[in-house]
Amino acid sequence: MQGFWDDELFAYPEGQVQRGRAEHRRARALAAALWGGDPPALTAGTSEALRTIAYALRERLGGGEAPLVLMSEHEHPSATAAFERGFRAATLPDAALRDPTAAGAIAAGQRPAVLLLSQVTCTIGQVVPAREIAAAVRAAAPEIFVIVDAAQAVGLVPPALTGADVVVASGHKWLFGPPGVGFAWTSPRARAELPLLAGDGEEGERPGSSGVGRTTSRCTQGWLRRSICTRRSGTSR
Repeated sequence: MQGFWDDELFAYPEGQVQRGRAEHRRARALAAALWGGDPPALTAGTSEALRTIAYALRERLGGGEAPLVLMSEHEHPSATAAFERGFRAATLPDAALRDPTAAGAIAAGQRPAVLLLSQVTCTIGQVVPAREIAAAVRAAAPEIFVIVDAAQAVGLVPPALTGADVVVASGHKWLFGPPGVGFAWTSPRARAELPLLAGDGEEGERPGSSGVGRTTSRCTQGWLRRSICTRRSGTSR
């Protein structure tokens, strides 16, 4: 009880802030340990991250004809809504979700500025070869920004970080975490060219404020789930 009084109720505010920041960094490090890559930014979820990305891309690519976004008909409604304003859309057909070569050929003809791709679709649960499609599309359109929606993937398959400029995910699906917490992995190019995705004064973590308790809870649940699965199978993903 004394610990609660000293550490919580009457704690020095600056100490609480420092402890919160430490937990925030720990949560990011746990996410990086689970799935690789640089420690991701922590967001309020996939929808928030996609809206931020879309706004940053409008700022980066605007000034002339609306940039073209290549996406399938299996994207989540919040993902397509983020790119409704200020963009043109082109459809990536279902066959191209299974054939990276076909996706590359479409990109060569359409010359999109953005590829929006779900790693696991929210409609039929299809696991998409996101890394291979991203590579094929980038070969055809080298300046393209590749956005991978891994909301349905993390906890089921490792997020497709390779070849993507931004990978976004949430914690309340296969990780069984609380709502309101998500991840955004960004490439060095994205951090340099899309400054809205960088935390800047917030130690490079995330613009604005974050729910440290929910974030830490979410990452801890993911770590425990992975540990349980590893013990049961004897292997690690």
